[in-house]
Amino acid sequence: MGQTSDVIVVGAGVFGLTAALAFARAGQNVLLLERAASPGAGASGGLVGALSPYMPENWNIRKAAQFRALRAAPAYWAGVEAMGGRSSGYGQTGRIVPLTTARAAELAPQRAGFAAELWEGAGLWLVRSAMPDWLNPAAAPYGIVQDTLSARIDPALACAAVLAAFRASGGRFAANTHVQAVQSGRVETASGILTAPLIILATGVANWPGMAPMRGVKGQAALLAGGLPPSTPSLYADGIYIIAHASGRVAIGATSEEDFDDAHSTDGQLDTVLQRAFALVPALHAQPIVARWAGVRPRAPRPEPMLGWVQPGVLAATGGFRTGFALAPLIADALVAMARGDRPDIPPHYHMEDHIRPR
Repeated sequence: MGQTSDVIVVGAGVFGLTAALAFARAGQNVLLLERAASPGAGASGGLVGALSPYMPENWNIRKAAQFRALRAAPAYWAGVEAMGGRSSGYGQTGRIVPLTTARAAELAPQRAGFAAELWEGAGLWLVRSAMPDWLNPAAAPYGIVQDTLSARIDPALACAAVLAAFRASGGRFAANTHVQAVQSGRVETASGILTAPLIILATGVANWPGMAPMRGVKGQAALLAGGLPPSTPSLYADGIYIIAHASGRVAIGATSEEDFDDAHSTDGQLDTVLQRAFALVPALHAQPIVARWAGVRPRAPRPEPMLGWVQPGVLAATGGFRTGFALAPLIADALVAMARGDRPDIPPHYHMEDHIRPR
């Protein structure tokens, strides 16, 4: 850890991991610091892993950025897996959304037309009257929409895969490292002082001088032993995601809690989500629960990623909230561009200044 570094990245969630990998692949000597024993110890170590687009209508720069990230995802994750030799659990399996109102059914064909125009052949928005046999027909009285752009990823596997690719690219990883303070060119840890001309803060809900204030939103999820084939499209219905992972296990989530006492405990709110999921997919009710998870997702003043300079030589990248895994590679490329002095190809409202600006 005493070696000279060109870049120090603080935080090994998905933003920190992908940023560290991007700088290492750009030829920089990168040190990645994590206070926990392994990567993805915070919100990035969750269970769900849904990567989905916005509705294909009222197109704007935000939706375009999300689409660009999803279109690039298959090649990105294949590259990560090839570099590090570990699976990320990524699969472009698509997503099913039940149509629960006459209005939703009326809009669905219009949205299919917008998707055909705007998604540039990377995915389709298909309106179907026939439903999969695992879905409760009562959940979709007007049929379903199936989009083929959506994907799923296993968060814990993906974090480990990026770390393996980072190490294969010459990067160094220091776990169990508690960062006490950061200044331009200098990171103070419990075991000593580290220096680098560029420091990246990817520390989730933590607040640092010069940043717009962060807050945490708790989420709870569960993992079932099975119940759906791994190739099953994700299901999004009534605020709930049901994800069939490549491992054969099925994730259900998540809550969205602004007020909570214990960030890491699960409770009756998760039980309610599970019961609603079982009503949607009855076959899941008999499956054993193999894990219950709770964590705090980082939310910036606006529900968008937030990145920018907080001190000379110190860049922050956080605010993944619900879209961290989808947008992380795009954010990583933007950080490399900013470090070079270039203008990053991201929506203006991702910039720190926009989050700080009064609304």
